Amino acid sequence: MVVFANDVFPRKIPLIITTSDVLLPGVTVKIPITESRNVNMVRSQLLGSNSSPNPIIGIVPKQAEDSSEAVTIDKDTVGVIGQVFHISRTSWPKPTFMVLVSGLCRFRVDKLIMEEPYLVAIATQLDGFGDESGEEISKTDPTAQEFRDVAAKLFAKLTTSYSHITDKMSHILDLMPLSRLADFCCSYSSATYAEKLDVLNTVDVAERLKKVIPIMQRFIQELDKSGLNDRRLMPFKTSNSKLTRMKPLEMGTFSEEGDDLSDLIKRAKDLSVPAHVSKVLNRELQRLKRMGSFHPEHSIIRTYVELLMDLPWNVSAIETLDIHKARKDLDDDHFAMTSVKRRILEFLAVRQLNKSKKGPILCLVGPPGVGKTSIAKSIAKTTGRPFHCISLGGTYNQSDIRGHRKTYLGAMPGRIIQALKTTGVNNPVLLLDEVDKVGSGAHGSVAAALLEVLDSAQNSHFTDHYVNLHFDLSQVMFLATANNANVIPAPLLDRMEIIKLNGYTEEEKLQIAQKHLLPKQLREHGLENSGLQVPESCIIEIIRNYTQEAGVRSLERHLGALCRHRVVKLVENQSDNSAQNTLAPVTLDETCLIDILGPPPFGDFELWRRAGIPGVALGLSWTEYGGRVLIIETTRLNRSSQGSLVLTGHLGDVMKESASLAVDWLRSVAKQYGLNSSDPLSDADLHIHFPAGAISKDGPSAGIAIATALYSLFTNRPIANGVVMTGEITLSGAVLPVGGVKEKVLAAHRACLKKVILPQKNYSDLADIPESTKNDLEFSLVTEMSEVLQAAFDGMTESDSSVMLNNMKSNDSPLLCKL
Repeated sequence: MVVFANDVFPRKIPLIITTSDVLLPGVTVKIPITESRNVNMVRSQLLGSNSSPNPIIGIVPKQAEDSSEAVTIDKDTVGVIGQVFHISRTSWPKPTFMVLVSGLCRFRVDKLIMEEPYLVAIATQLDGFGDESGEEISKTDPTAQEFRDVAAKLFAKLTTSYSHITDKMSHILDLMPLSRLADFCCSYSSATYAEKLDVLNTVDVAERLKKVIPIMQRFIQELDKSGLNDRRLMPFKTSNSKLTRMKPLEMGTFSEEGDDLSDLIKRAKDLSVPAHVSKVLNRELQRLKRMGSFHPEHSIIRTYVELLMDLPWNVSAIETLDIHKARKDLDDDHFAMTSVKRRILEFLAVRQLNKSKKGPILCLVGPPGVGKTSIAKSIAKTTGRPFHCISLGGTYNQSDIRGHRKTYLGAMPGRIIQALKTTGVNNPVLLLDEVDKVGSGAHGSVAAALLEVLDSAQNSHFTDHYVNLHFDLSQVMFLATANNANVIPAPLLDRMEIIKLNGYTEEEKLQIAQKHLLPKQLREHGLENSGLQVPESCIIEIIRNYTQEAGVRSLERHLGALCRHRVVKLVENQSDNSAQNTLAPVTLDETCLIDILGPPPFGDFELWRRAGIPGVALGLSWTEYGGRVLIIETTRLNRSSQGSLVLTGHLGDVMKESASLAVDWLRSVAKQYGLNSSDPLSDADLHIHFPAGAISKDGPSAGIAIATALYSLFTNRPIANGVVMTGEITLSGAVLPVGGVKEKVLAAHRACLKKVILPQKNYSDLADIPESTKNDLEFSLVTEMSEVLQAAFDGMTESDSSVMLNNMKSNDSPLLCKL
């Protein structure tokens, strides 16, 4: 609380206008702030960077019928100086603040010195505060005696049904000054707005007592008639700082709060928690006992105490590891992914032999829809631990991980502590989903906050800012998922073991659809016995021409669309009384797919049509969502005779450099390939375009495709049908290896292409490609651009090219191979 010498307050104070009630000194109320000038004052004076912890403001009442937008504060208007203890905010349906303020003393407005954006006045204090409230009446005065007699009758009414608060009421009568007692009784009686305003404007204590006496008498009569006893006054709270420090006036013990607090204390005694937690818990419970439920910090402390009690400090789930059951569960829940399942079984087998060993933190990296989250759930199912997923995508505030400090309004623990509270054990399986999509900003780095969580040497003493106590995370099994490991910060990546999940082949998608997705959709739509048959040919048609993904999410959605179409037919049939209750079994075909799903949005027809043009080549690119086929278009324009190069298609710097390298390489070997008879490269403007300009493209893998497209343009020869390539080029024409080969080859297979040109040094990557895919494709492994051109054009006729090929060194693997 802010303390002023001799209870004298500053003369310059910001104002809040109230219309619904009148605040009197010695009373604590919550004031809703909606009027624009009031909102401006709260934001500037109460929530500003220079605001004090418990600021002083002026509260001026106005009649409810007055428009607060047009109100003017007259000179000599009487208000109440109040102290703010708490501010809460809501944003719907419009921005609103709720201010908890305690009335301290009366003041008079001498002059308004500012009206916009909020009111500020020069004020004069009219009475004192607390026991020294400037009373001008003796206790033996007849008016004072009459007031105390009426107040005693009122308090006697209140204690009829609640005998345990009789002593507290008597203390209020004996110790509270008459000036404050009058305001107190008026505020919590059945006084009208006008009566409260009249009492506020009455500075003279004797006159104030005379006005409050009939209000109390009327209230006593109302209590006699209604039988409500003290229910009208149960909510009262006295906020006089000197009174609330007196032990007899602790009002929180005569409500149900006392029983709740006793339950908390009893529960705390039965808890098994570490010593440092028990010490803090007992301290906070003692604070709760000393304050009433009216105190602004009561709910904050209670919420904190309940969280400490709910956390599983010493509660662990019983781990049940069975490697045979784990193998069966993984095989039942996930098709293919042999290498991934092998690593998961290794991970679980080590834990089965040595439960105390802190194993690595596994990060499952792969495109969406390939089963990263389901694998994490299978691990939790196998170990018998509770599972909880923490979605980190779009998280930019490190407090989401480490919590907010209790000093902030609306503070709460971080996501890790909340997950432990939800699971109820200290050794759950926590999945950090989309760990590659966390960010950093003015509120710190989320990736940096995760370092302590994922470091086995530090997480045994993890400290959440809200809890502010050490919590042992060493027993938690952390797993993570990501689409792209390249964007994960290096220190965080170093704490995890990367397990790559690649996209599914067409055969794998077919098996997954038949064994898992279709039965699941039939079950969820109530069609298990409906006779709906989706043949293999229809599923293959959906995979090839209705989806273009590495995973199976879109495939599942399309199967769901087929089921919903069948459900509509069944329901319509049941609602038709003249029809039978069931439909005949139906087997879908490709015509039905067009009727239900519409025309296929994808297909290889466009690639085949566009690739048969001179100057057009097909490349392969890797994205975090899997591989994709890239169309590269080139053209020659005789505009400036300066040989300029134009690149379009939202390209990154690396691809721009690859294009420049391809052009310069072709210029350097133009004579060898018979392209310099008329010097076509020197006087031509070249335009290289990558369609789908809204999609960003970058990476070192398009060099040979660009060079081949340019060669096709200047020789006016189309590249052979079904040929796609990936690899980087050097200025001397060497072909460098690239990454993401499996994803790129799967993309070529999905597009029904026939031949893939790869760098020779990527030969080892072919071992990761399924045999069914390799059997459908022809691979050309190259080391030089001359080999690329020979494979792309199914042989070259230029004599210079033949000489170059004859001089090539032999390789361990054949130039063209069917794998």
